[in-house]
Formats: sequence, C-alpha cells, structure tokens
Amino acid sequence: MDVMVSAKEHNKQDLIIDLLNRAGCEGMTRSSFGSQAGTELFKNALRHLIQEGRVVSWPKTRPRLFTKAHAPNLEDAANTLDQKLSEAPPKKLWNKDRMRKLLSPVLRPFFDDVLPLLIADGILFEFRQGRTRLYVHLGALDRARSHSAIAMAPSVLERMRDAYARLRATSEMPFVSIAALMEASDLPKDIIHETLAAESKAGRASLSVGDWSLATPDVRAAALSLGGKSFVSVAFHESP
Repeated sequence: MDVMVSAKEHNKQDLIIDLLNRAGCEGMTRSSFGSQAGTELFKNALRHLIQEGRVVSWPKTRPRLFTKAHAPNLEDAANTLDQKLSEAPPKKLWNKDRMRKLLSPVLRPFFDDVLPLLIADGILFEFRQGRTRLYVHLGALDRARSHSAIAMAPSVLERMRDAYARLRATSEMPFVSIAALMEASDLPKDIIHETLAAESKAGRASLSVGDWSLATPDVRAAALSLGGKSFVSVAFHESP
C-alpha cells in the first residue's frame, strides 16, 4: 500500500537514499547518519523506505542499511567465497570455521546456504577426517571434476609428516612442538589433535609433555590434552 509522506519526509528519504548509494555495498549503520538518526522525521522516512523495499536492513544482528541494488545476497556471498578460496594455495584444506571467516560480517549469515551450493557446483570437494568435515577448493585445481576427486585431497597425515620432516631438518631434536607443526602444516588445531591422538594410540608417534613452565603462550594454546596430561610436542616414528 502506498504511504503518503510529507515534503519534508520525501526530502529526507532522498537524502537517505543518496547517502546509501554513496556507501554502496559497504552499507551504513543507523548511527553513521549522525544526530539526525534520532529524529522522528528520519525514523519515519527510513521505516517507509524499508516497507517499500527501497532500503534493506541486514543482517538481523548488528544490521546495516543498504539500497536494494547494493543489498547483500546469496549470489554475492557465493561469488565472494569462491574468489577468496581461489586465491589460497592449491590443495589447502579448509574447515567450516575458516571458510566462514573469509566472508564479511554482512555476507557471513549466508554461509550455511552457500556451502552446499558450492559443493553441488563442483567448486568445493567435501571429505571426512575422523569426525570432522574438511573441504578442498577445486577451483584452485582448475575445477577438475573426475571420479578420483578424492585423490586430489591431500592426506592429512601426509601433510603433518611432511611438515614434521621440514621442522626436523632444522633441529637435532626428534620432538617438535605441536604449535610449530600446526603452523607448518597449515591445518586446524582440532584436526592436528585428532590425528596425533590416533597416531599415538597406534604407536606411530610419541607425545611429550615437555617443560610447561618454559612453554610459550602459543605452545600452550596448541597443547593436546590427553589422559589428564597436556602434551606440547610430538615425534613421528619412521613409517614401516
């Protein structure tokens, strides 16, 4: 239903639209309009613009204001995530939390809808490592779509052992810190911990509590809690 507005409110609407057009895809918060945002004239003008669909308030928490043409949408979120992932090194492993953080706060609410779309389109390949789902961006691999796609997903253990070998090459000690291993392998901490626990149980790796009093904050943060102990370093055994 059309809403009758006064000349003053019409002018205020034009001002709001003009400022939002200048802001573009960045949008604006209500507070960024300054003191006028608290006036009844501004509130009414904005409310009518939103009702008419000319202005979009998004997301629900900490909303920003956009013109309809610049409002965030699912397609923008999918394209942005695809682009961000394609800029990363090929075969880089991603979990959901890491990918979600690649999106700006206004696009982040679309993530849960974007993820299955990228998988269905063959842009992302999903596989499991224990209880965790990991993803490889196939776009970085020219989006090769073959039945052997899983072969393109690097083994988590292989990445960890390669990183361990590189770290060992610069040290005479067999043990390397889990924090250094996490950084060198570029793998999430939960995946590192799950794999180390399994390798230790299988007798293919040894864990060490080290000297906690000498451990740096980063080393402590990466420590693996197992059996009531906090392990800060690991030594892989030679593969059979």
